Amino acid sequence: MPPAPSRPDRLPLWCGLALAVLTLVTVVAWDRLGSSADVLIVVVTGSAAVLAGAGARRRRGRQRLFGVLLTAGLALNACGDVVYAWDASRRVVPDASPADVPYLLSTSVLCAALLVAVVRRADRHGQVDALVDALTVVVVAALVLWDAQLHWGTATGGSRLGDLVVTAYPVLDVVALGLLLRIAFGSDRATWGGTWLISGLGLWLVTDLSFLLGLVPDLDDPRLNLGWMLGTIVLAQATWPPPSRGEPQQLREPAEPSDERRPVPRVLVSILPLTVPTGLLLLEPDGAGEIRPVVLVATVVLAALAVVRTVLLLRYETAARDAAEAASRAKSEFLATMTHEIRTPMNGVLGLSSLLLAGDLDPRQRSYAEGVASTGRSLMAIIDDLLDFAGLEKQQPGHGPEVHLDRVDLRVLLDEVARQVADPGRPDLRLRVECDVPSVVADRAHLRRVLVHLATNAVKFSTEGEGEVVLIATGEDDGIRFEVVDHGIGIDPDLLRVVFEPFSQRDTSSTRAFGGTGLGLAISSRLVGAMGGELQVSSEPGRGSRFWFVLDLARPDAPGPPRVLVVEDGDINQMVAEGILEHLGHVVVTDPAEPHDVVLADPRHLPSYAGGAPVVDVERPLRPADLQAAIDTALTTTRRSPAPAEAPAPAPARS
Repeated sequence: MPPAPSRPDRLPLWCGLALAVLTLVTVVAWDRLGSSADVLIVVVTGSAAVLAGAGARRRRGRQRLFGVLLTAGLALNACGDVVYAWDASRRVVPDASPADVPYLLSTSVLCAALLVAVVRRADRHGQVDALVDALTVVVVAALVLWDAQLHWGTATGGSRLGDLVVTAYPVLDVVALGLLLRIAFGSDRATWGGTWLISGLGLWLVTDLSFLLGLVPDLDDPRLNLGWMLGTIVLAQATWPPPSRGEPQQLREPAEPSDERRPVPRVLVSILPLTVPTGLLLLEPDGAGEIRPVVLVATVVLAALAVVRTVLLLRYETAARDAAEAASRAKSEFLATMTHEIRTPMNGVLGLSSLLLAGDLDPRQRSYAEGVASTGRSLMAIIDDLLDFAGLEKQQPGHGPEVHLDRVDLRVLLDEVARQVADPGRPDLRLRVECDVPSVVADRAHLRRVLVHLATNAVKFSTEGEGEVVLIATGEDDGIRFEVVDHGIGIDPDLLRVVFEPFSQRDTSSTRAFGGTGLGLAISSRLVGAMGGELQVSSEPGRGSRFWFVLDLARPDAPGPPRVLVVEDGDINQMVAEGILEHLGHVVVTDPAEPHDVVLADPRHLPSYAGGAPVVDVERPLRPADLQAAIDTALTTTRRSPAPAEAPAPAPARS
């Protein structure tokens, strides 16, 4: 049972409230307290540092380091108040005084605490990113404020040390503000103090800038001290861990941020800081445009940071691509190995079930055996899809599946596909083939695989009742167009853009209702692409779908006119047969030793022929139409072959 959420600790709240009351009393009675006011300031800031230390002890790991640095920053601030009070009791405090040392150290340590929170990612890349961001902020802030100090009157007009001190405060404040904003927009800001950190440090920085910009010029103004003391009190609350939500907060490290490194924003962040030096030169009050050493050094540093950031971006992209390719290879190898191991015993299951069905079984046993065989075939189809997909995934980028070209009779191929995908349980669903292209040169295996996938889906998603699935192959100007059309349930328009993605289904329930892996269309799309086409789809819900692709396929070389061996029983009959054949455009052969495609022979002379070509026996007298039909029938089942010396006489083809 998970632990119950813990209640927030009331001690820091009550202590902070007491210190806030003391702060208000000090500010209200500022004029009457005199030098005692400095003592009360030290009491408030010192107590806030002690309160922060107590909270830091309750944190763990990196969060404890964050709390310790916050405590150290508040403690240094209290030390600065002590030094300032001691110096003010002896003289008028100058612009550069010993108190500035702990004050500047205080802000520097607070920036270090913020950097710990910013550099919070577990990976090294995130740490380097945060460090480069922080350095960019520092350089830009230093450049802008140094320029302001020289031209817009922030300089003290005194010593170089005074100018340096006055410039260092806004530079550190701007750095702290930049880091604070990065924490504020993070998803885990509550882990690092959340509202307490943002409010406390924000109040402190606003007070600093109010003084540095001359909005409140008197350093002893109670309003400035009110802002600094309240900021210190609120900041002390940030070291205390927030209440846990069902688990001990002090044992839990912040989650790694989920923000992605997007290339365009990262490149802009690299380039935009480089425009700051140019902008400062364009804004020169005297228009001289003199390039000062500070601007030159800052430009070089910003350019170096931009180069580092760009190199890191390229490394991230390369690492991400390599990781994705490695994951894809591992997935493909796993699929190939597992499906191969499953396929081996499945071959045994299918083989044994076929032997079982060939035996004598009673109706119930036959029903069981047919169920085993049907289920096994379905499982083998899934395994084949997985193997095909794994093979395609293992292809190197830019290298698709190999294509093996051969002569393909499209009409025969479409008929085979139609017979294979026909559902015996749905006699009302018609499969129709339309083909006006006799034969082409193509990869028969790839083409058959694609058509089987498309036709199987068309049958599967056709609605119950009378319906029709059409397989079409037509010749067009740009190639051979293949189409599979159904009048089924169709596809929603929102799903058309992902229908060729692996493992995609029509909807969340289609896997249960229709089965399948969602790989068929993905495999088909890649195979069509390997053959030089693009698989496309148009669909309307409730009206059906149309899948098509166009392939630029060569036609096979047209064969020459058939060579017909004439074997007749007389010179007159021989002359008549040769005349009709020549009129039909055939080549007449009279020597059985010459190559020939078909034999025209009188049945009485058939035993004298020992070749391997089909024999045409046409009723006498010969008629050209009957003779041509008989020759065409014989040639559709055989190819030209030379007459072997000894071969059994073939059965005659009658017409």
